[in-house]
Amino acid sequence: MKKIIDNILNSFNNAPGRGYSGKKMTAFAVTVAYCYSHRFLEAEHLAAVLAVDGALITALFGINTYDKSLNKQDNATNQEL
Repeated sequence: MKKIIDNILNSFNNAPGRGYSGKKMTAFAVTVAYCYSHRFLEAEHLAAVLAVDGALITALFGINTYDKSLNKQDNATNQEL
């Protein structure tokens, strides 16, 4: 338990190899919140909730893919200069 707490506290330090990754900690926290929020889901609302979840995941994936394609174009332009 002490090692886990030390790694969480060391995450605020930007030194490489110390602590946990900020992206991984954020993803873990979002996953826990997501699972907790769906704990109270009633069966009659399952289809609507899954549709909204699917739409959100698709939108976030699309945003990420679009951003990566823009960064590739920007990097290619910068290398030409």
